[in-house]
Amino acid sequence: MNEDYILLKFISSADKCNRKKYLKDFLNGSLYMNTLNYFWNEYYRDSQNKKQEEGGNVIDTSNWILPEGQKDVFEGVIGTIKGNKFSNDNDLQKALMSDLYLRAKGFGYCNTLCFYKLKYQYFTRFGEKCVAYNINTNMKLFGDYVIIIDNQLELLERIRKAVEKEKYKFLCGSVKYRIPKLDGKHARKGNSVILKANEEFQLTKYANYISSEKNCFDKMDKFSYQNEWRIVLYRGAKTYEPYGLEIGNIRDICHWVKAEDLDTELRIYFHNNKIKSPYLVEYGNCTKDELRNLFCKLGNDRVEVLAVIGEKL
Repeated sequence: MNEDYILLKFISSADKCNRKKYLKDFLNGSLYMNTLNYFWNEYYRDSQNKKQEEGGNVIDTSNWILPEGQKDVFEGVIGTIKGNKFSNDNDLQKALMSDLYLRAKGFGYCNTLCFYKLKYQYFTRFGEKCVAYNINTNMKLFGDYVIIIDNQLELLERIRKAVEKEKYKFLCGSVKYRIPKLDGKHARKGNSVILKANEEFQLTKYANYISSEKNCFDKMDKFSYQNEWRIVLYRGAKTYEPYGLEIGNIRDICHWVKAEDLDTELRIYFHNNKIKSPYLVEYGNCTKDELRNLFCKLGNDRVEVLAVIGEKL
C-alpha cells in the first residue's frame, strides 16, 4: 500500500558564534554522514574536550554521552541466533532476555544520513480540505532547525550523481523496526544489561544458525517513534570517520524553519501545496543484500556477539 509522506531533516545548532553552521552546510549540499560505529559508542569526545584533556584540565564527561535517541549498539546487526547455538552455558541461557545478536564488524564502516519520514493524509471535513499527520514529541531532541524536503526525487537524483561520480554504492529507504524475540516469542520483560563477547567470530561459524536475517535498514522497535528514512553509503573504506557527500546547493528543493515553528509551518505548507509522494520503496544503485555482503566482506566477515541478559519481572 502506498504511503503519502515528506522527508524532514532535523539539524542541531553549532557553536554559540555560528549556531546555523550545520544548517548552512546542509543547505549548501554538504551532507554529513556518520558511521554506524559512532552510534555504537556510549561516549564520544569532541575536539574541545581533547584539547582540555591534553592541557591537564578537568573534563565534564556529561558532554560525552550520546542522546538516548541516538546511541544504539544494535545498529548493524545482521541476524539473531538462539543462545544454545553459541554456548552450552545453562546459566547464560536462563538469563537471556532475547536471542543473541550478531553485529557485523564491517557495518561499523557504513556511512548513513537519516531523515524523519512524516506520513500524512488529506481528508475533507465540513467541506474543507484538512490534513492529518503526527510528529513524535521526542523528535525535538534531534535539532533546533528542521529542513523540509520539497522535492525528494530531485534530492535523490543529485545524491545519485555525486555517489556514482565517486564510484560508491548507495541505497535509500525506510527503516524497519523489529520486535526482539526469544525462541520465536516476544522477548522477556525485565531489568536487563547488554553484554558483548570479548572476542570477534567468523560469520561462517554461525551463518547456518541465523534465524532472522537483518541489515542496515533494521532497528529495534524502541526507536519506532523516529519514523526513519535513511541513505546508506558504501565507500569501501575501513574508517570510522564521518564523511561529507557534496551534492551542491539544494536551497531550490527544500526550505527550513525553527523546530519550534514546525507545526505551524506544516499546516500552511500542506494547505498551500499539492504534495506528491514519490512512492519509492527503495532507491539506489545496489540492493540490501548486496550492501550486506559488501560490508561483511569489508569487515573480513567478522561479527560481534551481543547478549541481553537480566531478571524477568
